[in-house]
Amino acid sequence: MAKGADFGDIFVERGAFDVVRSDDRKIDTQTTLGKGVGIRGVKDGCVFYAYTASFDPPEIYRTARTVADAASRGKSPEGAAVVDLTKSTGGRSFPIVPLPKEVASEKKIEMIKALNTGPGRPTAG
Repeated sequence: MAKGADFGDIFVERGAFDVVRSDDRKIDTQTTLGKGVGIRGVKDGCVFYAYTASFDPPEIYRTARTVADAASRGKSPEGAAVVDLTKSTGGRSFPIVPLPKEVASEKKIEMIKALNTGPGRPTAG
């Protein structure tokens, strides 16, 4: 804002993601942590955005300076993409039921094992 942006905001995200996979019938589970900080500045109708996967304050400040410097230069360069963000809906819907986060890891492992040993597939051992 100090460099002339009309508006600015910060997005902070942190989440855990469970992964269950099978490689040659060997089941592997893993929990991955995702985190990051996104910083957006708006000036004269142009949006400037940068993101860091770090929560380290010097890295967040560097990311903020990147956005501020870009916004201080004003308009986007010629040929910059203009994206229509108007919400649109298609005529089709493919709901995911149940949601993956609602299924216990043990059940996911059972499902993967069933895929590996389903009809016409030899069993391990």
